Amino acid sequence: MYTVDMAIQATELRKRLFQILEEVSQGASVDVSYKGTALRIVPAEQSSRLGRLVVRDLGVVVKAGNSGWSAAAKAEWEAEGKKFYGRPGRTT
Repeated sequence: MYTVDMAIQATELRKRLFQILEEVSQGASVDVSYKGTALRIVPAEQSSRLGRLVVRDLGVVVKAGNSGWSAAAKAEWEAEGKKFYGRPGRTT
């Protein structure tokens, strides 16, 4: 997938039409040169990069109430947070 604009000739567009249309649907734009004229193919609706993210199963299961942190590790982590951010409950 291209993340920047790509420029191609009309012949290349014809050869790879469906592949290029798929890339445009993913947010890419394509400049096509046809008989000396520059044409641009862009998606009708621009989507954000976050909107195009694909949800993937990473095999990690976190159960409510059990963060997996040991008490010592959790206390150390909270102490580090207090050092940088002050006491808990502080509003900015």
